[in-house]
Amino acid sequence: MIQQSLAGLWQMQAENGEITSGEVPGSVLSFLLNAGKIEDPFYRENELTALALMDQDYSFSTVFDADPAVLSCKHRVLRFECIDTLAEVYLNGTLLGSADNFHRYWEFDVASILAAKD
Repeated sequence: MIQQSLAGLWQMQAENGEITSGEVPGSVLSFLLNAGKIEDPFYRENELTALALMDQDYSFSTVFDADPAVLSCKHRVLRFECIDTLAEVYLNGTLLGSADNFHRYWEFDVASILAAKD
């Protein structure tokens, strides 16, 4: 089995269009906290401010080149060890599926979608 990690720098976009860079694995709160956009949500009553941020949706995205060794495999799967509850997952503009549970991993067959770099 050949694995390629997508951990690293990603972009998070809020519904209002604001973009924040951050590290995955991570979360909405970790992106905003590490970017200095919010106070520590675990300190005193900052949790109330953090909760209000969850009233909007966020999109996470990254760009990556598939390892040639991965592209040579017959079976290619995009695996998420954890997606925070509700999500739609896209690759190269194609909807792979949706997630609706935080406490499990999610795998999507990408053999026909994962493409070599032009």
